[in-house]
Amino acid sequence: MYYPPVENKLWRQVLLQFEKISREKYVYVLLFLFPIFAVTVRHWVSNIFVVLSLSSLVLLYLQRKQRTELLKEEKILLWAFAAYFGVFILTSVVNGWGPLQTRYTGVEIRFLLFIPIYLVVRQMPDSTKWLILGAVLGVVFTAYDGAQAIFFKNMGTYKGVYSPLFTGPIILLLAALSVSFLYAKVSSIWLKLFLLLVVGLAFFVVSQTGARNAYFAAVILGLLFIFHQYKGPKRLGLIVAIFLLAYLSYLFVPTVNDRLNKGYTEFTDYVSYAEQAKFKGHLSSVGTRLEMWRVTPIFFKDNPLFGVSRGNYSEEVKQYINNGLAHPDIGMHGHPHNVYSEAIISKGLIGLISLLFITAYPLLILIRDYRQHAPSGFCGIVLITGYMVLSLTDAATLIKGNYTAIYIVFLAVLFSWHIQQKQQRSSE
Repeated sequence: MYYPPVENKLWRQVLLQFEKISREKYVYVLLFLFPIFAVTVRHWVSNIFVVLSLSSLVLLYLQRKQRTELLKEEKILLWAFAAYFGVFILTSVVNGWGPLQTRYTGVEIRFLLFIPIYLVVRQMPDSTKWLILGAVLGVVFTAYDGAQAIFFKNMGTYKGVYSPLFTGPIILLLAALSVSFLYAKVSSIWLKLFLLLVVGLAFFVVSQTGARNAYFAAVILGLLFIFHQYKGPKRLGLIVAIFLLAYLSYLFVPTVNDRLNKGYTEFTDYVSYAEQAKFKGHLSSVGTRLEMWRVTPIFFKDNPLFGVSRGNYSEEVKQYINNGLAHPDIGMHGHPHNVYSEAIISKGLIGLISLLFITAYPLLILIRDYRQHAPSGFCGIVLITGYMVLSLTDAATLIKGNYTAIYIVFLAVLFSWHIQQKQQRSSE
């Protein structure tokens, strides 16, 4: 192995150690552990993400003379992630960089790290397999912990290692991706029954978290899987089964019943107010979200191009509250609970466009190639669709460190797998 001249002895030792290990096995171990620790041990999702990112930079340095030819779609996606981080820098500078922007740089820079992670896993054909195996175990371990919490510790809802709004959606995605990847690959009835068990465990966890966005996303992803896997009368029967299961869950699972009833009541209360901004009482959780979304066009009108900068929402919204254009309750939050509203308010039109380039753009590519490369295309579609649906009622999906790390790693692995499959088919 050729090493460019390196004066730093510590850096030299790092390079030598990487030369001694099997690089593929090392990356596969990190990918395998990533989804397991993401849902079982606090802070480890960030730790493994950092290790994977730094390791990717080292591996790229070692392989600097071995370039992988990228397709146009890949280059656009890599530039999109670089631009997403660049938009954060630009909008922060335009609006006046402050301590909050410095604080959020640690999260936003993760999108830039998509590039080295992607370039490394692009060269490793078994990355998806090890990541999905970790996802399966992540669901199983979390379900065990959830059963302990619900049945033995008498907790009303299951929070997981962080919060219900993280655990429910992420377990849903891990289960959906596991089934999407493995179902077509296994022929044994026992393995398919095991996958059914994984779905059941995920259903238990998601239902007990009370995460309403995960309930909605579960129905959407379930329908996607049915349309992907089945045709004719069986498809129709399973669609009916999905809605029947959802209805039975509402009737017989107390947590689901309570959360949905509460959400409906809060929605009807909010829309019944003659002037929401001037309502004298406190808004509910749903009412606060709806009020935030109602105010989003006002923000856009005043700050159309660059927004108000990431982190400045709670300060900037005060002017609308003081002018009677927004209810005071929405000033008690650091961001609107919707990724698209967050992008518009924080980064303006360029922020929304950059967000669509890292979500809708790869989704469109996968949909375009779906018929020719269904297995790899479908897994990517599940991931992005899941995130986009979950983002309708939560901005944490792409502004919080743990959430963003999961999206970045899974998208890098699944999109690179799709491109590998595409190239393999074209060369046959």
